[in-house]
Amino acid sequence: MSIMIDIMPDLPIWHNVDHDRVLSYSPPLADKFAIPSNVGLDEVVKRLLDVIRPNGSTLLIARDILMDFGYEPPVVTDDWWLDVVEKSVSNPVEDTFQSASGWGRWGFPLPLKGEIPEERGYRLAWAAMQGMWRERAEAEGITQVTHPNALHAFIASNCGLRETCHDYTEYLIAYAPQLTIRGYGGEFEEEIESMYQESLNSHMGKKTGCDVEFALRHPQFGNHEPSSVACWFVQGDLMGPEVKAYDFIEYIAWLLSSDSLWLTEPIRSYLTTGMKEWAIWPSFERLLPCTHKFAGSLLERLYKATDFDSFELNHDARQDLEFQFSMSIEKLGLMESPSRLVDLFLENGFIEAWFVRG
Repeated sequence: MSIMIDIMPDLPIWHNVDHDRVLSYSPPLADKFAIPSNVGLDEVVKRLLDVIRPNGSTLLIARDILMDFGYEPPVVTDDWWLDVVEKSVSNPVEDTFQSASGWGRWGFPLPLKGEIPEERGYRLAWAAMQGMWRERAEAEGITQVTHPNALHAFIASNCGLRETCHDYTEYLIAYAPQLTIRGYGGEFEEEIESMYQESLNSHMGKKTGCDVEFALRHPQFGNHEPSSVACWFVQGDLMGPEVKAYDFIEYIAWLLSSDSLWLTEPIRSYLTTGMKEWAIWPSFERLLPCTHKFAGSLLERLYKATDFDSFELNHDARQDLEFQFSMSIEKLGLMESPSRLVDLFLENGFIEAWFVRG
């Protein structure tokens, strides 16, 4: 049986026919490039795909990379890809040591922009994956206060994130400084330890025993002041990527709550002391939008007092503080009551520390 299969208008497949047979039937068809079926099914499919899916298609290259990582992206005509293209656009600090800063929390350097489709598709694929894990991190509250087990599960469950964290461990420990605590690094423990040893060697003979980012791994916290360690834990390096996820009082609420008990007691105590000495908490960053009856009462009492002995936590000031902690409890899902956190706040001497620093 002789047939001509016209799979695509410009790419017919000839089965048991030759050029002369087709020419006698239709000269225009005989002038077209065709695939003879006798080259074998695999070759026929390959030649079809060369036309259907040309190597020059950036979006298809990106799609295939995502599929290799186990993700099923929408078809390339979906508007989802427009968002991916936007995520891949360069930011003002790309190609500098601040590269990740331009992408936001849980952002890492993207592959360099290229000119050929393979390079452009590769960057698009990683921009897509980074966009997905950044959105999840924001929605699920993956921050410095996340339990290491939940953090490792998050990393493992996001396409491409594990590989990226291994490639850029310095950024990983900025977003998740809890992993620098010995024993909490999981599959990144070896890399973190290697970086820590390099830090120790670079600080030999100096006052500090290591860089501040490894203070939680050092038995004496690298001889860094508690305020420096707390500052790094909450907001990272001033010139580094964005890591701060909450208002300062949220971090205090977490440290005072049972949710932070997975920290060793020395580390928990050091960070708590650091937050007291840092003394940014009275500013209550969310004060302006607050419309509750007692908003600003605590600050008013603090500024009226000349020292701790003259300070009085009256009813309104306490209600203000309880309201602030109630917002922290809701945001972080803490188990303690606002009243309990206020009691712990006072017992831990945050008010006294504010006057000492002032």
